Amino acid sequence: MRTTSKLILNTALLTAASFLMQTVSVAFNVYLTNRIGELGIGLFQLTMTVYGMAATFACAGVRLGATRLNIDLLAKQPEASSRGAMRLCLGYAFVLSCTMGVALFLAAPLAATQWLSDPRATQALRWLALGLPFVSVTAAMQGYFTAVRTVFKSAAAQGVEQAVKIAAVVFFLGRMLPMGMEYACLAIVYGMCAGEVVALVFSALLLRSAHSMRRRDAPGQAQVKLRALLHIAGPEAAGTCVRSVLLTVEHLLIPRGFQAAGRSAEDATRIYGVIHGMSLPVLLYPSAVLSSLAGLLVPEFSLLRIDGRHRQIETAVRKILRLSLFYGVFIGGMFYAFAAPLSQRIYGSDIAAKYLQLLSPLVPVMYVDMSVDGMLKGLDQQKYSMRYNIIDSGMCVVLVSILLPRLAIKGYIIVLFISEIYNFFFSLRRLLVVTGVPRPRLAEIAKPLLCTACAALIPLGLSNAAAPGGLGSSTLRLVLALGGGAVFYFVALYLIGSVTREDFKAVKVGGA
Repeated sequence: MRTTSKLILNTALLTAASFLMQTVSVAFNVYLTNRIGELGIGLFQLTMTVYGMAATFACAGVRLGATRLNIDLLAKQPEASSRGAMRLCLGYAFVLSCTMGVALFLAAPLAATQWLSDPRATQALRWLALGLPFVSVTAAMQGYFTAVRTVFKSAAAQGVEQAVKIAAVVFFLGRMLPMGMEYACLAIVYGMCAGEVVALVFSALLLRSAHSMRRRDAPGQAQVKLRALLHIAGPEAAGTCVRSVLLTVEHLLIPRGFQAAGRSAEDATRIYGVIHGMSLPVLLYPSAVLSSLAGLLVPEFSLLRIDGRHRQIETAVRKILRLSLFYGVFIGGMFYAFAAPLSQRIYGSDIAAKYLQLLSPLVPVMYVDMSVDGMLKGLDQQKYSMRYNIIDSGMCVVLVSILLPRLAIKGYIIVLFISEIYNFFFSLRRLLVVTGVPRPRLAEIAKPLLCTACAALIPLGLSNAAAPGGLGSSTLRLVLALGGGAVFYFVALYLIGSVTREDFKAVKVGGA
């Protein structure tokens, strides 16, 4: 019998690394906002929507394919070599990314002028195109690290990439910012490319030292075929590519929708930057715990599925859903109650507070959906996930076209709510059908909501009573209020029986 001691260790390690990197990322975002302003952030984010679509095509199914292919191979033949599987994955990643890199390089002028309505983005897109092969091949290596549960290597590679990127951006920005906004965005792109190159080299060195890569191929060992990789990566690739196109169209329509509602072009870009470049990164910052867990759930649930341990799968799904819900509800409540002081301490103004509060009810939905997505992929249900994502993205394009010219920002908030809830509802329903787990009862949702309300109001009230100047005036007071709220919340859940001692010990996946 196998418990999750290694899963918990890997999750804790990857979570710590993710929190560190997200902390650096948010701090770096603040630095960029201060240097190039909300308008510059908006322009850069719009440029990244086109690049994001190209990167999705370049990495389509690469990481999941490498993870699942190696898991299946090593589960059936524990002493087999992973060389053949990785050669196939790396070749797939390289060909795919080079094709997309050439396409983006050639299409950069058209994308900048026709899609972004800003020719200044041309050079940035061309440089980003050159980095696509590095991103895709590195993704294949990270998929291997996840498969063999050496996530510290993946975390180390990401950490090195982040450090090099930030250092390079600061270096180039200091020299190129006085030349104008086009060169400021180009400086950020140079830094990104430098980080991607170093990440590839670092990951390749770690892969070369891997134990399963050093094994010699056993005589008569079955060869890994492209068809096996395409069975895993194909649905993921098709779904993510279609969804990426729709997402790109949606994001390009957002500033135009704001303009149709009466906003100026600069104001529309600024609003887009505040929502996507400032508010959403903060809302997703605490999700490092669940995003780390979601990635590690893929190999864990894949092995359980291969072994046919249905009872253990059902038990694991119950516990992971419950704990993800508790965490998401608490974080959402904290964002709602402390939106203004958080915006003050992070950005030095209330500029993001409104959107932090408006979008905070979506936090539990987004967070639980991360865990659901990881479990579905591990259970070989990626076809369904992609189907829901494609329908969701198509629906968003239609809604953005209809609502934004009439309702402006309110319309976009409505679109975000409809999108997230739709995707979450159908993904969760599929998971419950596949595993046989019953739907959560209303009481299971009401209890954490009540505990969150108390956990937010009590520290907030005490803090304001002690110092009426507001939490935003002191980082220490804000941290103490949030920490006090967390302690109160989990103690309250424990006292009402929603969280037990077993939950604090470990979540068993595949155990007795």
